[in-house]
Amino acid sequence: MKFSKLAMGLACVASITACGGGDSSGAGGSKSLFVDTRAVVAKPVPGEKLKNAAKRQRPKAVLVPLGALEQARTQALQKRSATDAVHTGPVQIGVGREVQATGTPANLASLLSWSPGSLGKQVAALNFQADGAKGVRVGLVIDQLPADAILRFYSPDSSDDKAVEITAQEVLNVIQRNREAGDATAAAKTYWSPDFDGQSTVVEFEVASQADIAALRVAVPQISHYFTSVRDATDPRVISDRAAAACNVDAMCRNDYANDMNAVARMRFVKQDGRSYLCSGTLLADQQNTQTPYFLSANHCIADQTVASTLALDWFYRSSGCNSGEQNSQLAQTSGGATLLYNTAATDTAFMRLNSPPPPGASLQGWTNIPLSEGSQVAGLHHPTGDLLKFSEGTSRGFYFYGQGYPDSNGTHIGVVWNSGITEGGSSGSGLLWTNNGRRYLVGQLHGGASYCHNPSGMDQYGRFDIAFNNGIKNWLMSSAQPTPAPDEGQ
Repeated sequence: MKFSKLAMGLACVASITACGGGDSSGAGGSKSLFVDTRAVVAKPVPGEKLKNAAKRQRPKAVLVPLGALEQARTQALQKRSATDAVHTGPVQIGVGREVQATGTPANLASLLSWSPGSLGKQVAALNFQADGAKGVRVGLVIDQLPADAILRFYSPDSSDDKAVEITAQEVLNVIQRNREAGDATAAAKTYWSPDFDGQSTVVEFEVASQADIAALRVAVPQISHYFTSVRDATDPRVISDRAAAACNVDAMCRNDYANDMNAVARMRFVKQDGRSYLCSGTLLADQQNTQTPYFLSANHCIADQTVASTLALDWFYRSSGCNSGEQNSQLAQTSGGATLLYNTAATDTAFMRLNSPPPPGASLQGWTNIPLSEGSQVAGLHHPTGDLLKFSEGTSRGFYFYGQGYPDSNGTHIGVVWNSGITEGGSSGSGLLWTNNGRRYLVGQLHGGASYCHNPSGMDQYGRFDIAFNNGIKNWLMSSAQPTPAPDEGQ
């Protein structure tokens, strides 16, 4: 048994402190730890929702029309997305589109029509409209911003309480993180807006009335055009585009996993070419219960800081009840990206700190650094094809190197065979949960595998959390200090 002195967990699971003693240890000789799942303590979200909405009048947005994607291209993209969804991995939902009208700072500036705002400000706005799009994310390449500038993003058809507001400093912080991580390309200077589930996204600029407008040097050379809807699971478009395979199990049929469900989020992110993707990930607790929003997913989803900066999350994206087929009304969305702290291809790990706090009601998932014993009963919560939350349950089959068909005691991955449910594209990065004394602990995140409805016994493989923990993640989860992000160890 790799779980040396397993009974120690019974005495320590009620505490968030480190457990163990004597000769008990996890992989790499570190002390064995059980950290329990915790509820998120609600905090205000600075800059996320527009304040004093009733007192504000929106400026008239200048239309930047992009037209529709060619029907043949849309169909080809949807077909490829459906093919991707059959296999574990990110599912593509959007494609990059060039925007010549705003491709340079001079071109964009020529379109801005400034008008007086409130409190001694002046405002201007652009409405990026891609006909037929089911979501639009705008990529703003930042050359320069006035220090007191504010950017707002919203749908032209929504109220201001749905808008997202961000300061110039917050934007510049994102760019600085990208640069410090070693990205010297134009992608590092790009701030990707949220999307609002429609064919238009408005970008509004606010500066002081006496500000030098020339100090705002921003271009939008491309947008990400969603060719499949990701929001309303009752919409027939979503049902046809995003429906998971029939043998998946609705997570809401497992009320015993209610707290664990609240730690899972569906991920939306943009690669440097403007393509948008979906994966799954899990909010993690730390040993000191600092409420820091640490987040775990797969390296093949988020492999660098520039992509991490584009991260947006959908929380509580699940059905209203067991097999209801209707979306839960509690859907909450956050944006603002993440800081990539540790990632490696060896265990396919991407460990981040979210730049915006999770919503009230979310959970911080517990974890253990003990290597998982072969034959353990495990479960997964995930978003196959980006669909409403699903549940899988099965048995661990030992350790493997990824893609290897035979076990190896030194393997970096956990093999899992399901007896209920499967995984698909979009499930990537989701956590593997092991139950000890009635409490659940994350022990890995999904890399890929061979489970299908027609082959449910095909083995999936999860990167080992215990290895990633001992190789770097422990520096954050065991300490209230904030270490410098580690370089990518996947090379």
